[in-house]
Amino acid sequence: MSAEQSTVSFEEGGLEQAAGSVGAPRLVVALSWERPLVPGWRISLGSAGEVFLGRGTRRELRRSPGRLDVMLDDDALSRQHAVLRRVSGGWELEDLGSKNGTMVGGDYYMRTTLADGDVVEIGTTVLVFRDTCPCKDDAPELADRDLELEGDSRLPGVFRTLDVDLERRLAD
Repeated sequence: MSAEQSTVSFEEGGLEQAAGSVGAPRLVVALSWERPLVPGWRISLGSAGEVFLGRGTRRELRRSPGRLDVMLDDDALSRQHAVLRRVSGGWELEDLGSKNGTMVGGDYYMRTTLADGDVVEIGTTVLVFRDTCPCKDDAPELADRDLELEGDSRLPGVFRTLDVDLERRLAD
């Protein structure tokens, strides 16, 4: 692995903060139908031009210049399931010929442009695309965050959330 590439593994104990850009668009892994009790995961898209989504043996994030690989432990995903590309004016999601398809807002798509708040279903995993944030540009809460690893959070598990504004209100 080159010095320009970094990997964050969520099975090896501690969370290493990835190079997420504050205020950047993000992808939220909200739910897995196979593992509904596993908390969510917020992934900053930062300066990535492409975000590849696929099956892995564990939740894993790999960053390299202009590229982000998101591996999910979901047996219903293809190894290379879909790609999210930054295009003029937004983000485009393309299914890479996966066996089970890619749904946005309940409809199957081979390629579609995402809007803020779109719900994406790949395999048994539900993702939410966020392109805007009601928070300050310097909010540290916008960086990558895996709630599965935050067992000692100030808030009980039921109040931990990936919604930055709601979390701030609960913490006050």
